[in-house]
Amino acid sequence: MLLPAYQKGFIALADGARIPYVSTGDGEIPVVLVPGAGDGFRTVADAAFALAWLYRARARRYRVLFLSRREPLPPGFTMAQHAADFAFAVRALGVGRAVWECNSAAGPIGQHLAVTQPDLVGALVLTCTLHRASPETGRVVGYWIDCARQGRWQDLAWSAIEYTYRPQTVARYRLIKPLLPLVVRPPRQPERLPNLLEMLLDLDQSNLLPRITQPVFVAGGADDRVIPASVQREMAALIPGSRLKLYEGYGHGNDQENPQYHADFDRFVEQVWEVGA
Repeated sequence: MLLPAYQKGFIALADGARIPYVSTGDGEIPVVLVPGAGDGFRTVADAAFALAWLYRARARRYRVLFLSRREPLPPGFTMAQHAADFAFAVRALGVGRAVWECNSAAGPIGQHLAVTQPDLVGALVLTCTLHRASPETGRVVGYWIDCARQGRWQDLAWSAIEYTYRPQTVARYRLIKPLLPLVVRPPRQPERLPNLLEMLLDLDQSNLLPRITQPVFVAGGADDRVIPASVQREMAALIPGSRLKLYEGYGHGNDQENPQYHADFDRFVEQVWEVGA
């Protein structure tokens, strides 16, 4: 499929901040996708062309809306505040009830939305994400925050590659590692990434999860080195009726590398949307 048509824009907030968004696809089912920590490097509006290309298959089946966190992103901004921002954005765009796919650092935002804005969340997909910070997550995230605060963007980028992808993928990236100084530039808003990551360090939403009533698909890599599989299993166990699938041989980049995940995503959406619609 050729590159689908896409639109990018910004939702203005009352306090002068704005929420970047990208929309693509003309399918019947609305899907809202919220990215993880990569949103700290580039907002969805900055990455609009790449997103339209990467999700071109989705554009045939769904109406896809990508949402970034507000810019500027102040320190201490909570998951509940992000959820309120996104609820405002989808209402402003007239999206209505949708399937929400929340990746990695965005998963806790989706959990809040499912509880506080149930009319907007028809189903929830939590991929490679968490409800509480483990020591393993704290060590990785803490290192990334230090890199960002010190302006060591190339070290951060390489660490993210090593922690995200399968060994065979990392080996391919290693061939171009000497080019990192040429391709990795400081983000337009350097404070955005550490502000985004710091909210994960003391995270614990265990008490929130039993209140989620929508269909939920928890998906991740069995070999995730950022968010351990044990945390993802615990998260699924706390959500009534949730479905869990951890894919062997994949890590934190499961949603990017594993075609079976996308097939299972489609199957889940078709099943729950037929019931919900």
